[in-house]
Amino acid sequence: MRQEHLRLPVGSNLETSYNKKVFIITEVSGAEKLFCSQVIILCMFSGKRDALFIGRGYMYSAVIQLYRDKVFISKEMESYTEETFPAVFEKISKTLRRRVRIVLADEFVYITRLTFPHGTEITRERVAQKAKEEIPEDLSSTKWDFQTLTFTKQGGVSDEVLVQVAVLERRFYEMLKSILANQRLEIESVIPESYACAQFSVLGADPVILVQKNPGNILLIALCNGFVMLSDTIEGEIVTPSLIQQFIASVERTKDILVKKVIFSYFSEEDVLPQEELVASGYSVERGYYNPMVGTALQKKVRGRDEEVLNVKLT
Repeated sequence: MRQEHLRLPVGSNLETSYNKKVFIITEVSGAEKLFCSQVIILCMFSGKRDALFIGRGYMYSAVIQLYRDKVFISKEMESYTEETFPAVFEKISKTLRRRVRIVLADEFVYITRLTFPHGTEITRERVAQKAKEEIPEDLSSTKWDFQTLTFTKQGGVSDEVLVQVAVLERRFYEMLKSILANQRLEIESVIPESYACAQFSVLGADPVILVQKNPGNILLIALCNGFVMLSDTIEGEIVTPSLIQQFIASVERTKDILVKKVIFSYFSEEDVLPQEELVASGYSVERGYYNPMVGTALQKKVRGRDEEVLNVKLT
């Protein structure tokens, strides 16, 4: 056992948020923009995961140390432009060990859910053909992956096969591919931020809207049974009840699920949230901290049959 001096967001409820024994520890960084208080915690560490988050205009690395639960220690955020992206990526890659998991902001990824009649043989070719109807990219010029969802409607057995698809924005993929060709890194997995957040089992199986605060934007994620139903990125850091309710209405209309819970993630006590309005409309409202870097470390399967694992392979 060793003593670590680590930092947590003010107001963190360790027992309820982080499963009582070993906690998600967030060292203050520019990427988090949260007020922090310092605590001293005794932890035992074993397994480690190195991770890299790439947002639009910023990136940062992290070490996620796993022992019974999860511990997250982030490095400083680095800003970049399209011109400085290679140099910044090179600088941050030197802070990582060889094997790394990458989380991409949903702005770089098209995410959709497709439906097929029950009994359909799900092949990559069949998924690609249908995905072309919804995604404005030539799938042959970028990277993408899919996963069959083990999800059925409440109250009965679904007569459909549901497939989750993630497609990288072609322009971003070209930029990333050009620098990875000369890197020493072994990319273990690449997943969007929303999918990383879906790895937290404490979010439960019932439909929920996760309102995730990021530097410069807010990510709305509709989750159900551990899968991403829909996501949307909103510029700015102000969230309104009408914005959330419009998203919920879209989710319920297009995905045929009923949402009753909204969780605000990484909002400080100083942030004004539309809690009263949402409660008055019949929604349960909670706060929490669901870090996508911890989520990618929690992803148990990064290899396997194509339809079983969502992992956008870059090479």
